[in-house]
Amino acid sequence: MGNFVSITETDAVSIYSPLFDGEPMHEFAKFMNVNRNHSHPQLQKFFHTIITKIHKMEECGARENLFRYEGGNIKAMPLYVELPRINRKIGKMRLYCIRLSDKLLILGNGGVTTANKYEDDPFMKDCVDKLRNLEKRLWKEVRKVGTDYVIVLTIKLDMSMPISSPIISLNQVEMEVDLAQLPIEIHYLKNVWQVYRLKSKKK
Repeated sequence: MGNFVSITETDAVSIYSPLFDGEPMHEFAKFMNVNRNHSHPQLQKFFHTIITKIHKMEECGARENLFRYEGGNIKAMPLYVELPRINRKIGKMRLYCIRLSDKLLILGNGGVTTANKYEDDPFMKDCVDKLRNLEKRLWKEVRKVGTDYVIVLTIKLDMSMPISSPIISLNQVEMEVDLAQLPIEIHYLKNVWQVYRLKSKKK
């Protein structure tokens, strides 16, 4: 199944992203890497809205009304974007995730699509299918251990190894992965996430 990387943790919510076996980046890092530098204002607005909603969850939790429903616990962001009109040829941006509760969210991957449904876009469908398979495997772990999702994820984290990198200040703990051994892109992307976090708090 791979590991989980802690993206941020507050009293309101714990947010993780899966790092699948054999992959150099966790799923949210892939999303950030591809989508943070779009030049078109419409896509910039989508990206900013998604990041802003994640910041909001740090304070209010992963509330149901912050997501688009994609079936079961699979959700997407953003729920809506404040634009006078959306150019369908440019496309819309989606970030897919598993919302397990107000306090627990797993961020997946996503991107830009012109399709009306994720099923009509091969890449988006793959993003969602990965999360559906992950949730099934997590549920098997839950039944095996006889506890809830939060405890299962905590068990899979090395809680004795806090992140010491000065780049990161998201109260993160890596799961079974030494941060120093991860590709530099992940360090950089987490730094990008922190920059967005700081900008959001200044507004």
